[in-house]
Amino acid sequence: MKTGSKKVLTILLLAVLSLALLAGCSGEGNSNSESNSSNSSNTPSTENNSGNSSSSETDSRNDTNDTASQDADVILPSQLITLEDASRLLGEDVEVDEEKYDVIDTLDGQAHIVYNVIASPLSKLQVYFYQDALMDPARVTRTGGAKGRGERSRSEIENLETAIQIDGIGDWAYIDGLDKLLASISIGYGDYYMQITTNGKPADSDYSIYSDEHAAWRKDILTEAGKLAVERIKSLT
Repeated sequence: MKTGSKKVLTILLLAVLSLALLAGCSGEGNSNSESNSSNSSNTPSTENNSGNSSSSETDSRNDTNDTASQDADVILPSQLITLEDASRLLGEDVEVDEEKYDVIDTLDGQAHIVYNVIASPLSKLQVYFYQDALMDPARVTRTGGAKGRGERSRSEIENLETAIQIDGIGDWAYIDGLDKLLASISIGYGDYYMQITTNGKPADSDYSIYSDEHAAWRKDILTEAGKLAVERIKSLT
């Protein structure tokens, strides 16, 4: 081989080796850079970590306080009409329907309870109580809350031919359905609204549930239950 060709070959080999060495150094540098970057992203700074921890603890405390505050304001139906009250009103032994014991519906801001007559489970007394403390504040503003719901119900009930206005209970009260299977009293008081219903009849009675005697009996029960519930609200607020 000629001397000139050997020189050219030697120069080419040196160039290839130089490129290989440069590539190796560059790869190692990138690897170290990526490693450092990865370590940096996986390890939050003390300042950020401390800030997040403080925020989380504050949110947790706020949630706890909100819940405690809400619980303190909430009135449960079982506080308005007790098991003993229901038994006395219906004149029979009753039991709480365990599946409907102070059940809360936060969408409607409602809690309800059902008392069943033990000897006749189909006969019952039910209490539905609406209150703003169970609703999201934004929804209270948008819908008018429990009081708004009550006023809408009132405007419908008072126009019914069968509705009977009852004086001396809350801000307003109407009984309806005495001629039907289920009779109810609707009551507005302050920012609260409630409905108490019953389809019961006196024990050992032989008259029809659609009779005038039955209507009068249920009217008395609902009137007494309504007065009692409002008095309980007053004592709890």
